[in-house]
Amino acid sequence: MQTELLSILELCRDPMLLVEDGKITYLNASAEKLFFPQHLLQRSVAGLIPDYILFDPAEKFVSSARIADVQYTVSAQREGNALLLSLAPTAAPQQRSLLSD
Repeated sequence: MQTELLSILELCRDPMLLVEDGKITYLNASAEKLFFPQHLLQRSVAGLIPDYILFDPAEKFVSSARIADVQYTVSAQREGNALLLSLAPTAAPQQRSLLSD
């Protein structure tokens, strides 16, 4: 991946990761905090990222997944054998409160 693009991805607050040939090849700083990179770079993403995301044939798509016990909205873009994923935590539904007079 181009150095300029990687520099831009580092600025993202949401976790961003690049998967190539079934292995994580890039994590931005937010993803490093979430996934502990020393254990994941060049490791298989099987069991970490759901298959329905990894093997979706679409060039671009949005999905949702539970990863590391957090629900995320996953935005994905595929370029050849590379899949760029952006993970945005899904906001918890607001609890309705009762009004009293």
